[in-house]
Amino acid sequence: MNFNTKNSTFNFQEARVFLSVLEYGTTSAAAESLDISASMVNTYLSRFEKKYGKKLFIRSRRTGKFIPTDEASKISKNVQNVLQQIEILYAKEEQDSNTVTVTSTLSILEYYLCPYLNNLFDKDKNISLNINQNESLSFDYNPINEIVITCFTDNPDTYEYFPYHSFKQKLWASLDYINKYGDPTNLEKLLEHTLLLRKNVDEPRTLFGSEYIKTKLIKNKSIKAFEINSSRLIDYMCEKGWGIMSGAEETLKLGNVNVKNVFPNFKGDSIDLYVAVNKDFLDKSSAARTVVNWIFESRNICFDSANLTPSFSYTPI
Repeated sequence: MNFNTKNSTFNFQEARVFLSVLEYGTTSAAAESLDISASMVNTYLSRFEKKYGKKLFIRSRRTGKFIPTDEASKISKNVQNVLQQIEILYAKEEQDSNTVTVTSTLSILEYYLCPYLNNLFDKDKNISLNINQNESLSFDYNPINEIVITCFTDNPDTYEYFPYHSFKQKLWASLDYINKYGDPTNLEKLLEHTLLLRKNVDEPRTLFGSEYIKTKLIKNKSIKAFEINSSRLIDYMCEKGWGIMSGAEETLKLGNVNVKNVFPNFKGDSIDLYVAVNKDFLDKSSAARTVVNWIFESRNICFDSANLTPSFSYTPI
């Protein structure tokens, strides 16, 4: 199985180093197991931890061993599952009709799909799956075999769009932030707070909702804000009390992000997501139909685990 990671923060060598340090506890032992230098282990581990945005190990001053944090233990199984599937399927030669690319954002891939890769390959071990991460919900559709989870339905003649879910945007802050700065109760009060904003996003209304954008954000040049590229980093900074962020309740619950809904009367946008697949590929490839069905099965498992209900029903194809 090939995992393509264009624009992705996920690097497989970094992931292997993470798991090896988790298993052996030292950089020297991890380096020996992977046949690389100890300095490279430190480099890859530092990159992996930085990209993930949370502390994964604490180094013991007494023994020099790397002690995993609760966060490291929590993500280790998912990382291992992904790498196991790669090792199992990398060597397989598959026909083009069995090769499927799935493209979406980091949050969708990490929370809604990658934890359930085993379920997909239990259905069809001949599928060759490419995972492609893109930080935008707007994509250029090029490969015929690419299935995209997107909020844009601008090519209905070529693509079949299956409604996925309507994510409700709300405002969130940590308890420490609320205790220190208070809970905003209106738009004027909200502008007195520090806001955590996604940088270089074409559709700002998907971040804070049409009411907030139209009345305040675009017009107010003195807004206090951090502009951040990574959604993972925004979650981390919000948990640490750096400011208020916008986000979907469903994803925050699945990510165990420790924040509280603030300004509950705020009317944020609903972002409708769709699973888009080329009609010709869907018609001719059983692998395409299997992957689309798996995407929705994974969605249902996620929502059930969070005691939520998907906004759109889905009938397997």
